[in-house]
Amino acid sequence: MKTKDSRLKLRPAHFEDHALIYSIFEAMIPQYQGIMPGSFEANLENLRRIHERNLDFSATGLTGYVVEDSRTPVGFTAVGPLNARQAYLSAFYFFPQYQKQGYGSQTLRELENHYARLGFIEMLLLVHQKAHWARNFYRKMGYKQIAESTHAIVQYAGPGIEHLLEPQLLLMGASLKGKS
Repeated sequence: MKTKDSRLKLRPAHFEDHALIYSIFEAMIPQYQGIMPGSFEANLENLRRIHERNLDFSATGLTGYVVEDSRTPVGFTAVGPLNARQAYLSAFYFFPQYQKQGYGSQTLRELENHYARLGFIEMLLLVHQKAHWARNFYRKMGYKQIAESTHAIVQYAGPGIEHLLEPQLLLMGASLKGKS
């Protein structure tokens, strides 16, 4: 997928991207360690297991995308269907040196447009209550808080999200109607 900024490209992640994805997740540990200790380490362990089995990222049930600027990797994102109407933004991470430079907003808009073209009507995501930088970013992008309690999150998004829930996560979402 090419964004309006022709230098920025989202391309499907391949097996060969394992080390890159691993390094992006690893780069997130300092940012999230204080609020979600062990979460990114668990993600790294899952990536290691997938790689050992010679599988690519799609083995997670998600579609992973490497975000590139003029062929330089700047981030990684992953999206999967919760159901026929709701897409779930599972990962949305950029190397620290590429944060706050517009890559996130361009990437998110491109993902929204792409998933709207696929027929999804809503993009959902989980964000930690204390990740103020992430909550503010998604609010600026038009996302609203939908649910806070585990019960309310599962009730809204369905049981497919339950295994992802940790304490203090919020469900946010935005309509994809009119996008594409």
